[in-house]
Amino acid sequence: MSNLFVFLIDSTVFLLFSLPSSIFDIKKFRVPIVFVFIGIFVFLCYKITFLYNYTSSKYLIYNLKNIFIAVLTSTILYIVVRFFSAGSFEYSDIIFGGFSAIYCGFYANLFAIAFSAILVIIFYLSISVIQKLSKNISYPLFTIPFVPFITFGAILARLMI
Repeated sequence: MSNLFVFLIDSTVFLLFSLPSSIFDIKKFRVPIVFVFIGIFVFLCYKITFLYNYTSSKYLIYNLKNIFIAVLTSTILYIVVRFFSAGSFEYSDIIFGGFSAIYCGFYANLFAIAFSAILVIIFYLSISVIQKLSKNISYPLFTIPFVPFITFGAILARLMI
């Protein structure tokens, strides 16, 4: 199997759940946790089945360890961010970060987190500048839908690595 084919299948399964989650987060500032858990379950079943059928058992164990470490690091990092952001970071964002970690793996997930953080900072600063320049809008921006940035960061990281 070529790496391009694996990337396309992985990305398709990931985007089937991440795009609706991103749209829902943009509209409602919440993501249904049940939908994300279904995505995690489907993606894990797909990964395990794919790895079991097309790789050796040694590579399967290595990949499952990689996924576990990626999910653990991502979850811990997002919990720390939630703690320091005074609760403005939702639990659904933490769970979705774990979902993107399954998609990326450990190393690409570190880049995905960095990319999504950089994108959010750029977005927040540009919205702040627009609000200061506009005389009609005087309210500060408190809530940012983070799931679209996690999605874009994960896709970008997988494309680069």
